[in-house]
Amino acid sequence: MSEKTSANRCPPEILAPAGDYDAFLSAIKGGADAVYLGIGEFNARRGAKNLSSRELEKAIDMAHSHGVKVYLAFNIPIKEHELQPALDLIDQAYAAGVDAIILRDPGLFRLLKATFPGLPLHASTQMTIHNKAGVRFVEELGASRVIVSRELSTAEVRDIVDSSKIGIEVFVHGALCYSYSGRCLFSSFVSDRSGNLGACAQPCRWKYELFVDGEPQNELIRGDYPLSCAELCTLPGLDKIVASGVESLKIEGRMKKPEYVTGSSAIYKEAVERICKRGENLDREELEQKEKELAKLFSRGFTRGFILGDRAVTHLEYDSNYGVYLGKVSNVVRSKPYGLITLTLHEEIEVNDGIGIHTQVNTKTGMLGSIVNGIISKNGKHVEKAKKGEKVTLEISFKTGEVVNPQDEVFLSTDRSFLEGLQEMKLKPLPVNIKVKARKGERLKVTVESPGESPVELEDEYVVQPSLKSPTTEEAIRKAMEQLGETPYDVGSIEIEADEEIFIPVGALKSARRQALELLLEKSTGIRKKELRHPQLSDLTHLCKNEAEDSQTEVSTAEVSMAEVSMAEVSGAEVS
Repeated sequence: MSEKTSANRCPPEILAPAGDYDAFLSAIKGGADAVYLGIGEFNARRGAKNLSSRELEKAIDMAHSHGVKVYLAFNIPIKEHELQPALDLIDQAYAAGVDAIILRDPGLFRLLKATFPGLPLHASTQMTIHNKAGVRFVEELGASRVIVSRELSTAEVRDIVDSSKIGIEVFVHGALCYSYSGRCLFSSFVSDRSGNLGACAQPCRWKYELFVDGEPQNELIRGDYPLSCAELCTLPGLDKIVASGVESLKIEGRMKKPEYVTGSSAIYKEAVERICKRGENLDREELEQKEKELAKLFSRGFTRGFILGDRAVTHLEYDSNYGVYLGKVSNVVRSKPYGLITLTLHEEIEVNDGIGIHTQVNTKTGMLGSIVNGIISKNGKHVEKAKKGEKVTLEISFKTGEVVNPQDEVFLSTDRSFLEGLQEMKLKPLPVNIKVKARKGERLKVTVESPGESPVELEDEYVVQPSLKSPTTEEAIRKAMEQLGETPYDVGSIEIEADEEIFIPVGALKSARRQALELLLEKSTGIRKKELRHPQLSDLTHLCKNEAEDSQTEVSTAEVSMAEVSMAEVSGAEVS
């Protein structure tokens, strides 16, 4: 039974995705507590740009200077010939101070546990851990956390949390896979791209037709995209998920843009802090507004997912992002240079925003896009923006205007001002508490402390002197301490213990503050750094073999040493 309760896990960690360095910075801007990312091809998002091994150390240092953790996704089966390169890459991450490795391969757990002592290992959702027995299995492998399957309900998650000694993580937002994560072979059957090896062709997003005895029966599948899942959005029920006691709330999206990462992180962070501080979720109006913002970032339509009891997880009509409902076309003028569509707005819109129009071309329905080239108000004047409730005419691309019809639904797919606001967000400084001790005849001391870290004390060379003319006041000391300049820090509090009638040059105060902050930064970025271990596979082949020989219980083939057998071969996963 876990000794932790939902109360002392509150607030849970907000874990954000990063498909490249820009998205990584965006996660920190959005207030994420941790970021997960991949390097090269050893992860389940090969289609993402991912970070280079050179960028990894830079990213880890940046994250740690802002109090943010970094997890490296290594969540695919590893083939035998890939083992040494995999160990080399993990060695680099280990030395750079990575906070955890996310794994899917049971054999790799054993190798890393023996090779990199103290390195936290997280069991990926690709392992399809969905019950207490599965959690015990990965705990025995060496996992300190498990990302459980998306198919679980909140009650099932709570039951697992209450009986587990390791941390439990769940997905709360983003794309869903039609199949069980890590168990889909569809992509490999229809292409040479393996979803389980990070190169999914996404056949679940394709259009399909149903034929029975050679006759079309498309009405039975009720849409062109019968396998395409909607986006998971748990914001309305987030308080229930938080109450289950999970350790981390994960946002999907390593293939998505930096603005998506910033916005989704910020929205879920705000909601979690509200839940944990006030004991209640956002109110109805706030939830409606935040969901619209999330839809503007990316939406195929939202589902609450199995975790909140919503079994309607597919979106049959469209396979990609369409945003927020804007209105229904009441009139169309097919003219040049722009097509003209008239509608009553359900949302505010500006010139240069992007829209999608769900229409029918020949016998097929689909979403056609256009930039809003102009907005004509009800009185016939061109305006830069129009508000919700106004009836306007939009100037759209001539090509799209040629096929649009009255009653077609229009969606706001790109809100330019909203995205620009996210782009302009700055990296949030980390609050530090500063304590100054100034006693006559003693060296000046400055102690600095950031959240979650032990304090750093600097004893300056300057010896505090009695004042002969103008004494140094507490206000002067405080002013010198407040000037943090180009550091990743902001002042949380300043405590001063000083004798009366003392003298400290302003330069000495600033120098002591600067040195103390440099020590804090060095500590925060360097405390997790380690020496490269240079593991060699030839030195590790005995590990799992000996365990198997000594074990008194039956060992599954998936647990066999990766040094001897490819996980991709023994698990039945496709090899591409």
